Amino acid sequence: MSIRQTTSKEKKYRQWAALSMTLSLGFVVALITCGVIIIKPEVETGSLSFQEANCTTNISYYTGETPSCSCGKYCHSWYRCLRVLVQYVPLSGENTTTGQAVLFRTEWDTDNGRSEAPDDQCSTRPCHRDHGAAWLRSFEAKYGTGQTYGCLYNPDDPGFVMLTTMYTWGAVFHSMLWTSLGTVVFAALSIYFVRAFKQEFRRTHHLLGSTKI
Repeated sequence: MSIRQTTSKEKKYRQWAALSMTLSLGFVVALITCGVIIIKPEVETGSLSFQEANCTTNISYYTGETPSCSCGKYCHSWYRCLRVLVQYVPLSGENTTTGQAVLFRTEWDTDNGRSEAPDDQCSTRPCHRDHGAAWLRSFEAKYGTGQTYGCLYNPDDPGFVMLTTMYTWGAVFHSMLWTSLGTVVFAALSIYFVRAFKQEFRRTHHLLGSTKI
């Protein structure tokens, strides 16, 4: 094999190694992101085990708190904290009404609010340029005092309920499967191409040394 051919293979292995490492790093970032955005709220709230119920709002009120938030690039906002208290009836054949519970919109809102002080238990967290004014008006119209609607409750933690879940079992499974698989595959390819590059590098220098002799 000529020095030119060896140098060309060395260059290709170096390029493939760099590409594989970049993709592997990208999948690691995706895996961490999925863990924070999808897995953490699900694990913390156990949202996939929630059961269906009918909720009726007993009272909804603004607590006086105005949490701050980021609504995009160069956009900082705040919203009024709306707390909604409900009674719910499970749809699993039970006819007794449970005790009072706090309503949250999704598992993300639940995870962020259920362990907070009552005044910080915001049922929804709209971070918009208008401070969530339009969103809150619509939310109150649908889920305000006296309104009845479908909801989800946790039999193991009946102190709070949710309107909906953001992710299904399929979403959780696939988010972890493909990011984990991508990380492993491209990490393995990175190792392979780095080793191949090192072998070609040594071969090139060996040929150069033989030529000089």
